[in-house]
Amino acid sequence: MHLLDSMLAQSSRADFFAESWERAPLVLRGGAAELARYVTLEQLPAMVKAALVAKRLRPISVSENGRMCYRRLGALEAAAERDELTIEAINTICGPATLVVNAVHLYDNGADRMLRALFNEFAERMTLNLYYSPNPGQPGLGMHYDRWEIFAAHLRGAKRWQIWAPTIQYPVDDRTEDGAGLVDTPPQLDTVVEGGDILYLPRGSWHLAEPTPEPSLHLTIGVHAKKGVDVAHWLLAEASQQAALRRNFPHTQTGDEAGQLAGATEAIA
Repeated sequence: MHLLDSMLAQSSRADFFAESWERAPLVLRGGAAELARYVTLEQLPAMVKAALVAKRLRPISVSENGRMCYRRLGALEAAAERDELTIEAINTICGPATLVVNAVHLYDNGADRMLRALFNEFAERMTLNLYYSPNPGQPGLGMHYDRWEIFAAHLRGAKRWQIWAPTIQYPVDDRTEDGAGLVDTPPQLDTVVEGGDILYLPRGSWHLAEPTPEPSLHLTIGVHAKKGVDVAHWLLAEASQQAALRRNFPHTQTGDEAGQLAGATEAIA
């Protein structure tokens, strides 16, 4: 069985892409079972240490309700330097906050193999982040939406997910919106996603993931699917290679504006 088929669990590819993809959130019960073979909680200390050593731009964050906890992050770095980074140490240091390992496939062979297998399925640019909430607390990230399709695969433990419908249909840019008022409106979906399950979120869906009393570990698999605007960007890039299209339109303060513009347009047609 292909990895995507195991993720979709009881849903067929045809049904999923016809009914849910880009359209509606869906809980895929049992969909994360195969993914748990690639990434485990026991690997977490090694992942965190590798990410801290790599010194890439923000590979690790410790956050609570969207606020970075720099003191906790510093404590993680100190524990890693002393070679004392264990699951127990991470649990104590993080407290009610959530630990995030961005681009986790760069720091773990199992995560890398998993992402490569999924890339072969989707043939799209993909991202993979890991979230660990060891204790009850506030959501690690505040309410937000993503500009790509998301599969939130719970490898261990549960979280309560609340999802609201998009306020921008098919978002693609970096505009900032305030979704705080949505919290006072009924969510489109309010459910607990258990360990072994996957939550699919269409891009643009506002969401809030709240830790439960049990430790939880989940991956967010981002699928950056090609869109119509990507074709427009490609056409613009191709056009920029043509010298005639890089020229200015003629200066038109000569009394023959219409004729000059018509001539310029004809020259590049």
